[in-house]
Amino acid sequence: MAVTDVETSRFFDEMRADAGLWGELMASFSRFLGTEEVFADINIAESREGAAFLAVYCPKEEEAERIRNLLEPLGPLSMQLYLSDGVRSLWAGKSPGPQGHHP
Repeated sequence: MAVTDVETSRFFDEMRADAGLWGELMASFSRFLGTEEVFADINIAESREGAAFLAVYCPKEEEAERIRNLLEPLGPLSMQLYLSDGVRSLWAGKSPGPQGHHP
């Protein structure tokens, strides 16, 4: 699924507006731990700079690595793999994220 910068900004604005006090508290805790919310902050900043987003369903990590290898020559700003136990950076590009290094 490909999503424009405008659609992404609207999504994040609506998500944060609906989060409520508990959601804001959890987001702050996530930032403190350097987990999912850090990636959301990076994605918000990138969308405000005009970045579009591509979401690819990969049920296995091996498939995610294959997708990363296919897209790497295109120079993505960043690439993340969302897992049930957290987020892993597949490509840091110009946005190092919480891991702070290229895989």
